[in-house]
Amino acid sequence: MENFDNIFAQYTDSEYKVDEHMIEKFRTEYVKFAKEIPFQVVEFANSLGIKVYLSDNFGSGERGKIQYDEELQRYKIFINKKESTRIKLFTVAHEIAHAICDSEYLKTEKILTDGLLRRDSNKREVRANKFAAELLMPEGKFKEKWDDFRGNIKKIADYFDVSEAAIAVRASNLFGVIF
Repeated sequence: MENFDNIFAQYTDSEYKVDEHMIEKFRTEYVKFAKEIPFQVVEFANSLGIKVYLSDNFGSGERGKIQYDEELQRYKIFINKKESTRIKLFTVAHEIAHAICDSEYLKTEKILTDGLLRRDSNKREVRANKFAAELLMPEGKFKEKWDDFRGNIKKIADYFDVSEAAIAVRASNLFGVIF
């Protein structure tokens, strides 16, 4: 949980307030899912009250978006159904981060679409990617499997049910390894 607290605390100025209610909900639900690998990210989203939908209404290079439905007072995640299963799962985790960390923005702007964000999106996207990586590939378990599989990216990707690119980025961030 400490790694998530660090992610939540990274952007504490008024522009990047996190939703304390969603963080508490996250903490409560996360303990129910944390031990299971691969992480059941869609079920986790549902447990947070976030509905996940597949859609083919995306432009080139867009993987997902999150929308705040004011009438229902809930978040909806839309995932590009043309992506691979592993990319879809990472995208769901990424969008969950936006629901927690960018809730004020979403409640004002109503939607965040990957690839179509304003100038402040880089910080938001970096944070969401860190969150998704930690959710799907927890640091301690990742390091353990890195040693167990001797850095074999394919085997580690299969274990966590993420793309090999996600493993390469995670290894690079944790170990400074460049692929």
